[in-house]
Amino acid sequence: MGQQRAAKFDGDLNQFLHKYKYQPDLTAKLDGLERVQFTQELINEIVLWKNNKFAQFSDELLRSIENVRELHPGEHRDAESLIDSLLIAHGVGLTMVSTLLRFRNPSTFQIIDQHAYRAVYGSKFPIYASMQRKKQVGIYFDYLDELISLCSQRKLGFETIDRVLYQFDKDINGVLPKTRREREVAASGDQTDPLSQIGSVLNSVLFFWEGSMADQIRAGDLIALAAIIIGFGSTIVALRIQREVAMEEAGEPLWFPWSDWLILLAIALCVAFVISLLGKITPCRITLACAAGASAIVLEAGYIPSILAHYRIWFGKERTKRHILRERGEPAEKVLVILTGVAAVAAFVFVFCQQP
Repeated sequence: MGQQRAAKFDGDLNQFLHKYKYQPDLTAKLDGLERVQFTQELINEIVLWKNNKFAQFSDELLRSIENVRELHPGEHRDAESLIDSLLIAHGVGLTMVSTLLRFRNPSTFQIIDQHAYRAVYGSKFPIYASMQRKKQVGIYFDYLDELISLCSQRKLGFETIDRVLYQFDKDINGVLPKTRREREVAASGDQTDPLSQIGSVLNSVLFFWEGSMADQIRAGDLIALAAIIIGFGSTIVALRIQREVAMEEAGEPLWFPWSDWLILLAIALCVAFVISLLGKITPCRITLACAAGASAIVLEAGYIPSILAHYRIWFGKERTKRHILRERGEPAEKVLVILTGVAAVAAFVFVFCQQP
């Protein structure tokens, strides 16, 4: 279900500003900075206001922050070089940069964060730590353009629109998705245990589908997921080979069932995107790896009912009663393999389209 956008809300958006109670004392102090020069102490207070992080800026950066007071509404792109320099600073992300600029010049800059972005676009926050700074800046400037348009359409004050959106999203769209760390708790344990591996894979499925605004997928996460899928798939393939060799020695025909191709394809997808990421990490490759990982998970999940159908454990029992010899691809097995393939393609397209 999509999130409601502020521009489509039927009521008065100003009501959310009246409900905004975020750190009221410090907020009131920081709102009165029009004629106050930025100092390191003041920077620390703003950082504390937003995220409880410490940021150390040079005197040159502080002077550059002061200069944004001269920018007029709509001139936010003139601060591109400053924003790029701020993003290099330790412990400072785009949300914090926007917070600093918002308190220095609220007529030109507003805060971009998980809640405000979701209220504007109805989708998850696209920024992640390894994203190129130029792309982050571009996303922020496009966001500010959207805010200017929203304020004009809905007759809202630009200086407080971030607070309207923050409260709107909390009240209308609810809590943000859980972080990846919270999801991993349920799948923690001995990773040598197959059940723990399956738990990790299922945990990754949820992460792919729901995601997190502040904690985006990284290359290391994808490679770890691939290792789990490849390890699980290789174990299955080894067991299948042992069984087929034993069956051949017993005089049975040697073949590769349809269902086994699901495991091989899942492994191939993971190997391909791991090699791609090890070669060079780019946003495009991250997106493709996410989609390939989701497809691989679907393929391995579909393997279970497919192999059961091959041995007529749940499906095809009537063929055993009629003394029909088992085939390389049992009828029910073929159907399940095809359905799994379609589902894997759908998962690839869905996850690919969800990525920023």
